[in-house]
Amino acid sequence: MAYCTVPDIWQKPNQCGAASAYQAISGAGGAGNIAGSSVEAKVETLWKEVRDDGQNSSVVWKITRSLNSYVPGGNYTYKEGGVIGQSAFELYTAQSLLANHPVILHAITTNIDYYNKHYSRHYICVSGINRNTGIVTVVDCNNNESYHGTHTMSVTEAYGSITEEAARYLIYG
Repeated sequence: MAYCTVPDIWQKPNQCGAASAYQAISGAGGAGNIAGSSVEAKVETLWKEVRDDGQNSSVVWKITRSLNSYVPGGNYTYKEGGVIGQSAFELYTAQSLLANHPVILHAITTNIDYYNKHYSRHYICVSGINRNTGIVTVVDCNNNESYHGTHTMSVTEAYGSITEEAARYLIYG
């Protein structure tokens, strides 16, 4: 089992990318490197760095850049879900978590069981994977209490969340 401790925080509307980045940075021991005197202020700093100019969404490459700026020894990268197989997804996730670098899914939520077929484009922080049981643990920052919190899902379900549509990514280090 590969696991990192990731804080359970609530995102502001449209700021799941910044909140998930904070979760990953904190889990990797780098939260003290982010400007701000509170979690909310630190997430706001990240929001300014990761948002799409003029839009209310986050950009994968900007999240990756922020992770590498704040995570000690950060070597985060991203791969499109549709170009990696499920076994590579498992391997990258496990190796990243073993290096104490939480993973972020740039997900579509439709086929994630706890979303009950609700469609959204959402960043979700992965805190654990057990390759023997095929279970992934996530800490979802969603501001809707129906989806927020720590959840488990199958590796197939997690992998499917980044392969259901084109341009969905696994962010790992």
